[in-house]
Amino acid sequence: MAERDDRIGKDVAGVQHIELEQRFVDEWLRQAKANAAMYAEALGMSEKEYIEGLPHFAPQPKAYIGRFDTPVIVQVPVPKKGLTLRRMISLSDISDWDNSAGVSVDWPDDPQGFKTPLVTYTTWLNDGAELPSRSPTAVRKALAPDERGGTVYDGLGLCVSDPTILAKQPLDFPGSHLDENYILTLIPNRGKPRVHYHVLEYAYPGLQTVVAGRQIVLATPPDQLPRQQYRPVGFKK
Repeated sequence: MAERDDRIGKDVAGVQHIELEQRFVDEWLRQAKANAAMYAEALGMSEKEYIEGLPHFAPQPKAYIGRFDTPVIVQVPVPKKGLTLRRMISLSDISDWDNSAGVSVDWPDDPQGFKTPLVTYTTWLNDGAELPSRSPTAVRKALAPDERGGTVYDGLGLCVSDPTILAKQPLDFPGSHLDENYILTLIPNRGKPRVHYHVLEYAYPGLQTVVAGRQIVLATPPDQLPRQQYRPVGFKK
């Protein structure tokens, strides 16, 4: 059952937030500004409007410590405003030379039926360093009940939070899917990262797999809860 956390903290950039350690509050604001710089204009919004609509980080669950230590704001497509996955990748200065992003979908066999939400969310994830050189199939089979495969949207959020990450390592996203044989990946490419794909069964040397905790926090649609209320959600069928 979905829970709602109504605890109110201090005011940051005109937005109420749940009380967290100051370092995570500071990190949220840094990422919020970086996401606004990338997406606000494309969505026809000011920086302030964009930031006011973002969800905040949930407190890190104890079970995540040492496993999912990176909180990330994740922008999702808004097709009505022209913000498709392909457009998001372009704004991120990542090349989609073979149009892989145009056909990417959520992994259809996620054991708890996770689907990318229709609104921006926050999540706790790892940066792929914990799972180097493992095949997506092996990673999917080994997911714990509180884990999900990271998606390309989680990956783009990670790239906004750390713009240098793709210069250091290629990233795999077992939560995203091209078809029964291939998975989406982001790789370095002569200084400019690009979208690529590879076979699910193959463990490419050096490729690091992003995995996230299942608990996420959704942005509240403006016609529903008041802005200060945020909802930790675990997706289940």
